[in-house]
Amino acid sequence: MRRPGPTSDGRDGPALRRPDPAERARRLHQPLRASPRTAWTDRNPPVDRETARRNMTAGLIAGGFSALVFALCFIVALLYIAHG
Repeated sequence: MRRPGPTSDGRDGPALRRPDPAERARRLHQPLRASPRTAWTDRNPPVDRETARRNMTAGLIAGGFSALVFALCFIVALLYIAHG
């Protein structure tokens, strides 16, 4: 029976061996393959565009309201300093 060689930290065993950096780079740079079950070739799940649009609209409205409140704080502070 053949035993695996020593790992980078000097211990024996397949569970302790670090992956080869060249092999990892090859795996990371391989083109993505679509599985037979789906036509999607990327790693992100499909997006519901209607929900995404609603979320973007709500976020922009909330951000605009926050910017308005922030600006009003400065205006109130200027008026307070000017009359104080």
